[in-house]
Amino acid sequence: MRLAERGDTAAAVDQAARAARVAPDLADARFLYGLLLARTSGAGFGSWGRRIDADREFEAALRLDADNPRYLIEIARLRLKQPLLRVQAERLFRRALASAQKSGDPLAVALVEADIGSIYLRRYQAVAHRRVIIGQARSFEWEAALRDPHYTRDILLDYSAPVPGIGEADLAKAETHYRAATAAAPASPSASRGLLALLAETGRLEELLDEARRFVRIAPTNGDAQLFLGMGLWRAGRAAAADTAFARALAALAPAERAPLEDLAPILRAADAVRYRELPDSLRRGFEELYWWSAEPLRLTAENEFHLEHLARVAHAELLFGAPDLRLRGWLTDRGQLFIRYGPPPVVATFPPNPYEHGSDPTATGMVTTVWFYPDRNLRFVFSGPPTYNYQRLAVDFDAYAENARFIVPVAYDNVPVARSLDSVAVQVAQLRPHGDTAGTDVLFFAGIPVRRMARGVDLGTGDLETALFVTDEGHRDRIARRDAETVRLAAEQQFEVRTVTARLPAGSYVYRFEARLRAAERAARGMSRLTVEALDGAGLALSDVIVADRIALREDGRRGRGLGDFFIDPNASLEFRRGEPVHIYAEAYGLTAEDSGGTGPSVRFQVAVRLRVSDLERGDLAARLLGDVLDAVGVTAEGDDQVLLQYTAQEPLEGRDRVPVFLAIDLTKAPAGRYALDLAVTDVATGRVAVRHRDIRVVDGP
Repeated sequence: MRLAERGDTAAAVDQAARAARVAPDLADARFLYGLLLARTSGAGFGSWGRRIDADREFEAALRLDADNPRYLIEIARLRLKQPLLRVQAERLFRRALASAQKSGDPLAVALVEADIGSIYLRRYQAVAHRRVIIGQARSFEWEAALRDPHYTRDILLDYSAPVPGIGEADLAKAETHYRAATAAAPASPSASRGLLALLAETGRLEELLDEARRFVRIAPTNGDAQLFLGMGLWRAGRAAAADTAFARALAALAPAERAPLEDLAPILRAADAVRYRELPDSLRRGFEELYWWSAEPLRLTAENEFHLEHLARVAHAELLFGAPDLRLRGWLTDRGQLFIRYGPPPVVATFPPNPYEHGSDPTATGMVTTVWFYPDRNLRFVFSGPPTYNYQRLAVDFDAYAENARFIVPVAYDNVPVARSLDSVAVQVAQLRPHGDTAGTDVLFFAGIPVRRMARGVDLGTGDLETALFVTDEGHRDRIARRDAETVRLAAEQQFEVRTVTARLPAGSYVYRFEARLRAAERAARGMSRLTVEALDGAGLALSDVIVADRIALREDGRRGRGLGDFFIDPNASLEFRRGEPVHIYAEAYGLTAEDSGGTGPSVRFQVAVRLRVSDLERGDLAARLLGDVLDAVGVTAEGDDQVLLQYTAQEPLEGRDRVPVFLAIDLTKAPAGRYALDLAVTDVATGRVAVRHRDIRVVDGP
């Protein structure tokens, strides 16, 4: 027993075999040897000999101690692994139940009642979601489902019908036995687990929560109890309570039991999963923390919804697809792995064995077919397995289909409410030199919040809009964490609510997230990207980022534009412009060489050039001109039909300034819709030095 507990199964089997030879009339020795053989055998043909040996030892133990309920339970469980003998299993369980009741052993009673409940639950699972084909097709053909992307949708939605009420009698019997098991031994893990599996299978969420809470009260240090409670709470939308339950579960579980909850391999591409598992333990822990930090959908909420969903999926998969009698963990099965990756399938259908044809998979003979369908992504997975076993595998060639789907979409959280409503925040980021001797760089975040889209379908005139900017350094520490809240009109006509946030940051690498949330509408949006902040305080010519706007104008009290504060700027966060609308740009030139301008003070002379290049549209006539005060000084040079160059030379007094603003508007005359590369170059005439900045913009037909 000590060898088995340490995990040295082979040595334990050898020692038990020796004990059975030394004392062939010692019932416990024969039983222990049979138990180890049974526990290390599977349900497949390859374990047939081992099951026969186990059966022989159990029978010997029963001859020596005929009414021992432990022996009867284990030989009945062994029968469940043998298809031709499964009918005997229930009879043996009934005999074990009578023996356990006679001996007054409540734990044995609970074990037997739970095992009998599992028999009936699997009978129900074999026919649950049963559909019948309508029309000319005689059965569901997995080969057609693999080949034709429309076949599964057509069959499930148009050419089949559900069979109502099927299996309800078996389901009722299963529940009766599970509840008898929990009544006999309230702290029995197998009894509670069986009842929780039934409630999860049938979607009875509040009853599942009641049972999970009872289980936690009886066994507060049981990690599985906390895990299943967390799953139920999360499915019920109680995120904070679920987070607490999952934290307690992870703390209570042994490392080997906790590993499947922390393992990221199922939700990574296959090649990435191999590299992840090859990492040393310390690096793997760091990678896991980084993964969930990056994957968090919304930091405006207190919990990481995607991490909670992952934990719930692992727990849910264990309940639905685990088979303790087969030593089968639910998260390791084909269905469990796909459940962890894509969540509960919106459409499930089962079809009886096909008596007409077997296709290219001879092992499918007599097997139940189960179909999972995710309509939004048109993902479909077909499984086959023996009736009354809670074990199914992917149909032939669907394993390759599943791996291809995994490469394209390693994981999806479409079932999480925040993911379904999560919109995008367009963010234009611009870096400027701060005024004075202040160190660092001023980084401006122009965020376009799609309030109109977020409020679509919501019957409210106004709502509270929460916004936040998080800027995190390479050590995942927050350098900026600003939150704000305001009331906005939800029926506004403008496409975006534009918000500007300025942060001063030292040079370095960062990740920023701009988030917005309409709590009343349960809608949210975010924009997220990497950011490299430059040091703009060096000597010599330098140019700030180009700010692209719908409108730029000098304020009435502006002193000829000493800096950004002297301008009215309506930034274009999305960098998209409707055809025919002008593109306004603003930048600041630093370090221009001052020259004496003949008694009027030092001035700078510089050349400005703007080049527009087509990125992705059919070539056509492209013309552009500068608008406003610089129009008379402009020179236009065409360099092919996919780009234009606009340039002018200016001379301005410095008047104590440490920068010279460059602001202009471009009329994209007849510019077709598409993406454009915009390059702004400033040349210091005195030194010939050039500074260049780049932006990508888009011209669209419509808003």
